[in-house]
Amino acid sequence: MFVLRSIDKSHRESNISLGEEYHLVLLEESPKEFKKSYLEYHSIQEKNFASFLDDVYGYVVYNDGKDIIELVKTKWYYIMLGDGNTFANLTFK
Repeated sequence: MFVLRSIDKSHRESNISLGEEYHLVLLEESPKEFKKSYLEYHSIQEKNFASFLDDVYGYVVYNDGKDIIELVKTKWYYIMLGDGNTFANLTFK
């Protein structure tokens, strides 16, 4: 069981259950996949894509590809295991 924990600048914490698997797409590591999937999911035109890049650096896809969570530069993100241990730090560097 994976959980995405996010913490905002006001130190408010949110936990979202991702289930047994998730897919991480980061702009810097796979820009073509990021752009293709992002445009499809959001149904936006390519000319509007650049405005999303100011804050969004990646996203987590879960629930068999039905759900997506944007990773924004103003929050801290961690993938947690069901036992509460940190699996990965996804915070923008």
